[in-house]
Amino acid sequence: MGSPPAVRGRAGAPGWGESFSSTAVAALCSPAAVTPAALNNARRLLCALKDHLLAALVAARTRGGRDFARVAGVTAADTIYRVDRIGEAAILDWFGRY
Repeated sequence: MGSPPAVRGRAGAPGWGESFSSTAVAALCSPAAVTPAALNNARRLLCALKDHLLAALVAARTRGGRDFARVAGVTAADTIYRVDRIGEAAILDWFGRY
């Protein structure tokens, strides 16, 4: 059996520019690493993501984007609606910040 695959950190996240093994990732997800402070931080980040996504959708609606159900694209596996594009852009923006 070979060594565990390397995982690259994301921009702005701990580990950016560093490689770390799946063993290190598993250690971060171990019950010992799940402290009340870590859980509160995860909750805070998820709430911030929800707030960011909601703000992006409300802003798009305010700019006259009430046609959220309009088809924005079609692939062999999916139909992508305008609301999907708006949400995806907001999520990617948020992850770029955090």
